Amino acid sequence: YSVVVEKAGFYNNRSRIDVDGKTNVTQTIEQGEVLLTIAVEDDYFDPPEAIAATVEIPGIATLQTGSDGDASTTVPVNTRHDITVTAEGYDQTQRTVRVGEEDMTATVSLNRADRLDIDARERVRLGNPITIDVTDEYNDSVENATVTRDGEQVGMTDGDGEFEYPTEEAGVVTLTVDDGDIEATVSV
Repeated sequence: YSVVVEKAGFYNNRSRIDVDGKTNVTQTIEQGEVLLTIAVEDDYFDPPEAIAATVEIPGIATLQTGSDGDASTTVPVNTRHDITVTAEGYDQTQRTVRVGEEDMTATVSLNRADRLDIDARERVRLGNPITIDVTDEYNDSVENATVTRDGEQVGMTDGDGEFEYPTEEAGVVTLTVDDGDIEATVSV
């Protein structure tokens, strides 16, 4: 027969036992720990970029990643941990990590929090168009975003994330840009 003894925090014990009549068997299991490294990265980039982040492993530790995006601690063998990773400017991410009986690295990818940035000149001369340039959290142009003024759609951004609005009267013009997920406003 094969006997396997498993318990979280202990090394598994696998044994072969020959049974002949009445047999009593005692199995000993041993507690153990392994090194768990959490590697935090932004995989939008190629190659992925390391992120300075906070890694929370409930009941174990709260860690700060180094400049390489890594944070390490020891954890009991054969356990499961629900970790939470947070970083400024990024969406919080939760992940379950299953740890066996060997040191391991778990990679957690974070995404920047949605954001629209609108670049526009502070002032525009009457008769000249107001030109806005819309980019996202990764500084990529935002194409086909809806542009409104006073709740009315006045156009869409082009493939370069740009939009021109004609100035027909003096005064402040407030434009709102909505990409379907979030919106941002600029006044010129």
